[in-house]
Amino acid sequence: MSPAYDVLSTTYYPELSEKMSMSINGKFELDEITEDDLYQMAQSSNISGKLVLKEYHRIKDGLLPQATKVLSETTFSDTFRTAFIEHFE
Repeated sequence: MSPAYDVLSTTYYPELSEKMSMSINGKFELDEITEDDLYQMAQSSNISGKLVLKEYHRIKDGLLPQATKVLSETTFSDTFRTAFIEHFE
């Protein structure tokens, strides 16, 4: 869907841009992208929109519990943990 460097969140680093290098349905800001944008992007790529949304929800529902587990098992600062969880939610 987009290059790997778009997956890396730069939100924690205020000096870095949050703008993605490639758009999803014409949008470059992650906070602006909706499920409809994912559906439309899939459809325009001849991929099932329903399948993309199903996979999106599978990943979304499992990501926060896994991220929380990783954050608790590492040496991240409390400030980083709090900022990450607040942004993710």
